[in-house]
Amino acid sequence: MNKLYKVLLTNFLCALTIVFGCVISVESAVPVPPRASSEIRQLEILAFDTPRDASKVWVEQVIRGADSLPVAKESTAPVIPMKVNGIPVLKLPCNFKNTVMPRAVWDCQVELDMTKATAVVFDVYSENISAVSFIHFYFRSGKGWFYSEWYPGKEADWCRVRIPRSSFNTEGVTDGWSKIEAFRMSPWVAKREDATLYVANFGIEYSDGSVMILTHAYDDIREQKQSDVYTQTLHQLFETAGLPVPAISSKELSSKKLADVSLLILPYAANMDSNTESIILSYVKNGGKLLASFSLPPAVAEILGVKQSGYIQQSYPGEFSSFRLTTAPAPNMPNEAKQSSWGIMKGTPVKNRGRIDAWWYDLNGKKTAYPAIISSENGAWFSHVYLKDFMTDKAKLVLDVASGYIPNIYKKTHSNHLGKLGGSISDISWYDAVEKLRRLPAFSSGNKADTALKSAIAYEKQARINNEKGDLKASHEAAMLAEQRLLLAYSLAQQSVPNEFRATWCHPPEGIKGWDWDKTAMHLKKAGINNLFLNVQHGATVSYPSKYAPLDRSNPDGHDYLTEAITACAKQNIRVHVWLTTFALHGHATPEYEAQLRKNGRLQVRYDGSYEPSLCPSLEINFNLQKNLALEAATWKGVSGVHLDYIRYPSATTCFCKECRRKFEKTLGKPVEQWPEAVAKLGKYRQEWAQFKRDNISQLVQEVYQSIKKTAPDCEVSAAVFYNLQICREDVGQDWALWVHNGWLDFICPMNYTENAVHFKSMLNNQLTEIKGKVPCYPGIGLHKNLGVVGAIRQIEVTREAQTGGMVIYAVYPEYIDSIYTQLGLGIFKN
Repeated sequence: MNKLYKVLLTNFLCALTIVFGCVISVESAVPVPPRASSEIRQLEILAFDTPRDASKVWVEQVIRGADSLPVAKESTAPVIPMKVNGIPVLKLPCNFKNTVMPRAVWDCQVELDMTKATAVVFDVYSENISAVSFIHFYFRSGKGWFYSEWYPGKEADWCRVRIPRSSFNTEGVTDGWSKIEAFRMSPWVAKREDATLYVANFGIEYSDGSVMILTHAYDDIREQKQSDVYTQTLHQLFETAGLPVPAISSKELSSKKLADVSLLILPYAANMDSNTESIILSYVKNGGKLLASFSLPPAVAEILGVKQSGYIQQSYPGEFSSFRLTTAPAPNMPNEAKQSSWGIMKGTPVKNRGRIDAWWYDLNGKKTAYPAIISSENGAWFSHVYLKDFMTDKAKLVLDVASGYIPNIYKKTHSNHLGKLGGSISDISWYDAVEKLRRLPAFSSGNKADTALKSAIAYEKQARINNEKGDLKASHEAAMLAEQRLLLAYSLAQQSVPNEFRATWCHPPEGIKGWDWDKTAMHLKKAGINNLFLNVQHGATVSYPSKYAPLDRSNPDGHDYLTEAITACAKQNIRVHVWLTTFALHGHATPEYEAQLRKNGRLQVRYDGSYEPSLCPSLEINFNLQKNLALEAATWKGVSGVHLDYIRYPSATTCFCKECRRKFEKTLGKPVEQWPEAVAKLGKYRQEWAQFKRDNISQLVQEVYQSIKKTAPDCEVSAAVFYNLQICREDVGQDWALWVHNGWLDFICPMNYTENAVHFKSMLNNQLTEIKGKVPCYPGIGLHKNLGVVGAIRQIEVTREAQTGGMVIYAVYPEYIDSIYTQLGLGIFKN
């Protein structure tokens, strides 16, 4: 049965379902869903007798007009219950065609205690998924939400979606994971075409709760967000180590809820409230163990065998760059983990109770005088928070520390590792991954890829032998080596393409911290990179001697990082583009200079009246500064291009300053009395306001391009842009399709940051449709999205299938330069 016939038959049968008010089996229209996992607790929320019954549980969002009647163009279509080979399936029609709604919304009322939950798992089948930009999944708790983003891994085929707890963020004030009252599915529009999602086997993945993360609740929104980031990092570390871990909020904490917890993890507990402190102390006294970080109440630190003596900032760059264990780790396990910390809590072990298990080392490998980990019989303390860099080795080391308090932790993680070996290459099995690798174009018997694969196969065999013997630790180590060799073989088996535009973004103006530019450029060349976007301009400050802006706060010695980079990159035939983050300060201005900009009214004003650390585009002085910086870069000796980033407003909630109001009223031709309400999302002049913002930004792009081409015609002008044109046009004034079609860019770089190759392909295809071949489109590939080398290679392959002629990798950071960049240079980017 061909695809079109399937779609038509499905829609016909669903229409009958609506008309006759009953569930109709569509066994021949949609493929049979996979079998539900026995390890996932299934929720009975997909089987309904009639569409009306389904809509009572899965409530579609209906927007009503002034007459209280539904507005069809703004309302979501109802769900449709189906059965495929007897299996309940729910059809979610994304009715984007002939509507103006930005997204579809369905809310499902539930009552769940998800304290021990580690993931949401379901199967999905999609049709015309390129019409969907991304999909949000929410859990409602109290007055807030936990939310995450997902996208199908396949189109026109069933795929299993797993949304881990580590990916959820918080919006508003929640009552915690123990009080989940509803969840929401919300696909956002990418283009005005209908799409369809079919959902089956919806369930929750639970753990036994023996290891738990404590999320500290704060009244201060900024501190809460900071706490959420560090909690998310610990989630990801344990996910990486093979142990999904749930979390509990300090709001929900009680001695009863900790009764079955063997190890409690405190990612961030600064300013802990007295009730939480009391519960934790009682927990430890009753035999519980802690893994804690950073600032702790004195009594909690004391019970861990730690005496804290205040926060210390690094005395020189790179002072706290890694931490090393004081004793030898298990075979094939790291004894060092890198982390670019800027400051730590100073701590010493309590006599006869605490012991130093790791020390901080600086960038040059010199041991500092500061402990990184202090342990006791009650747990371990880390003197900083865990950061999202160098996650792989850090995850192994943290797991090793945790194993001292939970002897069976390797048993918990090992089954995950063995079952998922080769999973980044094949979701079927290890053996399927091996066969897929052997079919790659650059794989042949006896070559380097074959040698690496044989080593991987040998380690995988050894892992299973050790597992059968019951030696889980040895089996775990062999399994990790098998995975490493498999990824090496995969990298070596890729084919390079000549004359490709291979660029990378580099935030640090000095290149890799601790290296000089010669070393950084050599590594980039080895990785196959031939274009560098170097961030030496930051809206109001720079990292080289400029006529127009002061130096960044991070460059007090006055380095000319731009010339250093150009000189080093020229030796490696790497072209340098100056990356200008327009308007945005990004913490690069000194506090004094930022205060001066604010005092002079040059910063953007948010809807609530607070200041945004970004220059207002409406002010002529700010506009001209960006233009002058771009022109200065274009005429700098050795510069090949100027790359505009943040060429937009920071969000939909800026800017509402006096100058924006004055200019908008002049454009409108009349005063605006209700400011800023009248220009807000539901305001009277929201459309005119959106156009005003677009015009401000577009004018800068036009003038920058034209002035550069007049003065330095060979200099290329490009822009990094948001991937969803509809959303960024309306919210942040970024109309990149207009810039392309008016000839104001030489090429464009949409930031298609996702770990999902199908999502990446959908975004790119939509962008190419908008661009219509006017200029090259070099999409951004985000390594920070946990891509790994396989994910990066798959997205590079998507760009080649689309014949873009190139791509841009985000970004040059220490955690990627010796791993993913090096692996790309072995095959797919091989010079």
